[in-house]
Amino acid sequence: MDSPMLARVAIIVGALLVLISLFADPLGLGRSPGFGWIQTLGVVVGALVILAGVYLWWRQSLRGNVSP
Repeated sequence: MDSPMLARVAIIVGALLVLISLFADPLGLGRSPGFGWIQTLGVVVGALVILAGVYLWWRQSLRGNVSP
């Protein structure tokens, strides 16, 4: 898998993790009402995965190998 594809996959996976973590209670995935530590961890990890994907995409765009 080349870096532009890896960057896109990382961004999408990170975004899904953030969205699922944010909406776990309305989706019926939360164990208790309120925002728990597992949801917080999911949001943080998802955001870090998104940032890693953006970094990979940015690094490739500096080399001129990425199409929008």
